[in-house]
Amino acid sequence: MSTITSTYKKAYRVCKRVSLRGWQLCLALLAALALFTVGALLLLENLPTAKPGNSLEACGRIEQDELTISSLVAGRISRIFVKEGELLKKGQLLAEIDSQPLELPLRDSEKAVLRAAAVLKDAEFQSRALEEELQKSFEPASSQEKTGKTLGKKMLQLIAAPVKLIGKPFSAVSPAKEIKKEIAQSRLDTGKILLTQSKAQVAIAENDLLKAQAARDQLISKIQQYKIYCPVDALCTRVILKEGAAANPASIILVIADPKNIYMRAFLNEADVARLKLGQKAAVYLDAKEQKVLMAHVSQIDSRASFTPENLYFKDERVKQVFGLKLSIDKPEPSAKPGMSCAAEIYVDEVKR
Repeated sequence: MSTITSTYKKAYRVCKRVSLRGWQLCLALLAALALFTVGALLLLENLPTAKPGNSLEACGRIEQDELTISSLVAGRISRIFVKEGELLKKGQLLAEIDSQPLELPLRDSEKAVLRAAAVLKDAEFQSRALEEELQKSFEPASSQEKTGKTLGKKMLQLIAAPVKLIGKPFSAVSPAKEIKKEIAQSRLDTGKILLTQSKAQVAIAENDLLKAQAARDQLISKIQQYKIYCPVDALCTRVILKEGAAANPASIILVIADPKNIYMRAFLNEADVARLKLGQKAAVYLDAKEQKVLMAHVSQIDSRASFTPENLYFKDERVKQVFGLKLSIDKPEPSAKPGMSCAAEIYVDEVKR
């Protein structure tokens, strides 16, 4: 009896373990199904919903606005610092033109600046020295009379004593004092003239220094034109000229493009264009990746009609007038490259906000 009871207990435990594993497996499957459902719902929310007949189909290709980079001066390309497909930053050095013909004039202009600066320094020194000498040499008459010892007291009293001339007394003026004043005035005038000439030499030296600096800065600015910098953040799409090639302002050295500004260029007939509006949502499908959906919107509609381009194919007749439009991709991806063929579905009832 005890043997039967123990057998039943073992069987019960085995069944219980199997049932627990089954429940765990069921819960895992339910969780996976829930995650799949949530992901599908989120994907469907991003896609615009449109009823049959409220969408337009178009075909075209991926394009990108490009900028051509040229040189401001003529010369031979000494170095190219970028490669095709490289991401560029604003202000990055792209290429350099040989500036050897300007190196020797630049060195001469720098020497001229140093010479002009030395001449100016010497002229300023002489002007300051002359001004200090004049201030020390010419003192007030009262101080000179106190310190002067050239004439004795008796001679001064004799010259200054009252004298009778034609019966009338008068005080004689000291001739030594008059001579001293004349000499001092003559020296003062000469010193002023020398100081004026010295200041004029300083002004001339300053002007020469400014001219030398302007000539040097002009050469430096011209040499900077031999270096080519990137104007914006961009992607290098093509390198036209190689190192050693001759370049001029009319020749294209590099071609760059904004990697964030990618769009689809498509064409529609006159009847379909009447239903288009700027901002309408669209879904772009690449031929290389048909399952990949790139959301876009209508950003441009041509104002004039044109004939069907030769590189595009429609189901209808080849020769007919169409209107071009641009579908800007909202979130560009590396998989969408310029030149790729693609198709689009434009939802005429959905407008981007």
